[in-house]
Amino acid sequence: MVAVILFSIISLAIFIYTIAHLIKDKNWFLLIEIAIELIGIISNGIYMIAGRKIPEIIYAFNVFFSIIIPIGLFIIEKRGIKLGELIYLARANSDKENMPNILIDALEHYPNSVLIHKKFLKYYLDKGARGDAEDEYLKLISLEPNNNELYVELAKFYREDRKYDEAISVLEEIYNNNLENLEICKLLGDSYYDAGRFEQALGVYGKALQSHPESFDLYYAMGMTYTMLNDFNSAKEYYDKAAKINSYRDEVANLNLGQILYIIGEYDEAQKFFEKLIMSDDDKISANAYYNLAKIKIIKGEHELAAKYCNLAIELDPEIKKRISNDKRFETILSKLHMEKEKTIHTRTSEKERKIINYLNRNFEIQNSDSGKKELDQEDGLERDY
Repeated sequence: MVAVILFSIISLAIFIYTIAHLIKDKNWFLLIEIAIELIGIISNGIYMIAGRKIPEIIYAFNVFFSIIIPIGLFIIEKRGIKLGELIYLARANSDKENMPNILIDALEHYPNSVLIHKKFLKYYLDKGARGDAEDEYLKLISLEPNNNELYVELAKFYREDRKYDEAISVLEEIYNNNLENLEICKLLGDSYYDAGRFEQALGVYGKALQSHPESFDLYYAMGMTYTMLNDFNSAKEYYDKAAKINSYRDEVANLNLGQILYIIGEYDEAQKFFEKLIMSDDDKISANAYYNLAKIKIIKGEHELAAKYCNLAIELDPEIKKRISNDKRFETILSKLHMEKEKTIHTRTSEKERKIINYLNRNFEIQNSDSGKKELDQEDGLERDY
């Protein structure tokens, strides 16, 4: 009996509060909540009037509808989510064809609803309406200025469109307050790198290393950045550190290390790296290892071995034929090469990694020529020969 009386007091208090809330806000969606509360209140009243004991399952049912659900909705509302928003979202999810109209109607009632704007954002992204999606990102950031995840998502969105300056602008807003956040730091550094602002990229990567001294990605990124600045000694240092941390991606780092050693004339040391990489299961890496070994053998006058390595490189990656054909040093062995080979390439290297490998491949050949340097600058970032 005590439980029934207690239920009556609490449920009626919640009911009166909801009625007052409805009158104050004129939010007619609260009528649904009132109807839910009445289910338990009426059920409880029927048993009390009849003077019968309420079965436990019915009592639990009444508590759920008249107390637990309303309290849950109150808590959600305190967090800025209203019942009407949830109803609109449920309607939008159940009626895909009319989703845009339902969401527009929802925004007329709840113009600052984070949930509705996020739903619109997803709709635009799925549809490929990137301009509208950008507007939604900016609106969401204005509604939740402390939500770092939104800034990161928008920066990635800009990077997909190669809008690196826009990505930088977004990330700079949160960078100083998140110096230990590896994702934000790496993303900002990468955006500086892709925008060609290499010194600034180094500054971000270097500062991030203070908090993440075991990050392969940071060491590797610094190696790539120093490479683009033609500071090969520093690039070698960071590639070497990266290669000691990661088990697979050290293949790419070691390939770059070998290329750097080749550029600075340490052919025997470079050869050691390339010889380890010819057994890679990544066609691009293995092919480039053979190709660089062939260049070393040409320099050493070992033309038979150079031809053998070139053929192995072509067999793994026929695209290397273009580079071999354009390199006069290979003229003496062209007749021994299988230039007709074609195949499907298996590689895990990223576009950015391939650009660096290509950059290093070209650097040695033209670094001592002013016209060559100009040509390298013009083709920087283009994956012509790799």
